[in-house]
Amino acid sequence: MQALEGDVVLIPPKYLDELKSMPDSHFAFAQAQELSLMSKYTKTPVTDLVTTSMRNNVGPQAEWKPVTIFPEVPHLIATTGGVLLSGEELNSHEEWANVCIDYLVNVFQGSSKLLVCPTFLRPLAQFFIPELFRIKSCLKKANQIAIPIIEKRLKNMENEDFQKPIDLIQWALDLSIQRGPVNLQEQVECQLMGALGAIHTTSMAFTQAIYGMEPPVWEFHAR
Repeated sequence: MQALEGDVVLIPPKYLDELKSMPDSHFAFAQAQELSLMSKYTKTPVTDLVTTSMRNNVGPQAEWKPVTIFPEVPHLIATTGGVLLSGEELNSHEEWANVCIDYLVNVFQGSSKLLVCPTFLRPLAQFFIPELFRIKSCLKKANQIAIPIIEKRLKNMENEDFQKPIDLIQWALDLSIQRGPVNLQEQVECQLMGALGAIHTTSMAFTQAIYGMEPPVWEFHAR
């Protein structure tokens, strides 16, 4: 039959077992997907980054081994999603992902401890919660890493031929400039809050999807 990507051959179900047993050299599934999805125009650098991050955090694709999912997933999400949020330069800093994850963990743990305190005790209780002190440490590290990069972006924006990157740094700067002078501290906090939302929600969804494959029937099909 004729399809948008070209001629398509429909195979009766009775031949599926025979097709599955044939070597990869007889099929070009990856190339077919590239043609169908127009990967030349739609593929982004994130695709390669996901592959690299998976190998670095989980291990080689051909190797089956037990993995404690959740400690690894936030690093995977931080290093891949960070390109879209913080941009390539900030995301490529080796400490940035760790700072974002530490900030995420301490914000949720610290706020949980404050929530169990009576309202009138919270102003005092904050001084006895270690996570709140760690948040300040995260902010300090984040400032050291992100502020020079944001300042560099602001300087580049002064050039007439500057092409704006599509990332959270640029969006936040554009909005901030409309309101007045740029507050660098606010810009850093914006990056951390963006990372917090992205890493937390995506990590939980990823983890639940993996745990949902635990029954043997799903594991069999996955392999």
